[in-house]
Amino acid sequence: MGIQTREELRELRLIQVREFEESGLPAQQWCDENDLRLPTLRYWKARAKQESASASGFVDITAISANDSCTAIIPLAGSGTITVRIKEFSIDVGMRADVATLKNVLSAVRQLC
Repeated sequence: MGIQTREELRELRLIQVREFEESGLPAQQWCDENDLRLPTLRYWKARAKQESASASGFVDITAISANDSCTAIIPLAGSGTITVRIKEFSIDVGMRADVATLKNVLSAVRQLC
């Protein structure tokens, strides 16, 4: 492999991440078969996830619930909404909603929880 620019290397690694995810193989096995170190794959998987989140403008929340009656359902790629459930209520926020709207919704959810 010749000298690559940072952008060429980035594109190569992102392709490798996609190929790994599509393979269904355990990470170590895929790395062994594709001559890639496991820490390198892990780094680029995290980077791909970060770039994907940044590109969509999606604010990643992992837990907003203060108790079991308040949950957030984070969509898989391609889904159109985020659903926040609070007791018997449900709030759907479109993925194209602006960040200010999402912050307002989450602020309201925190107050209810």
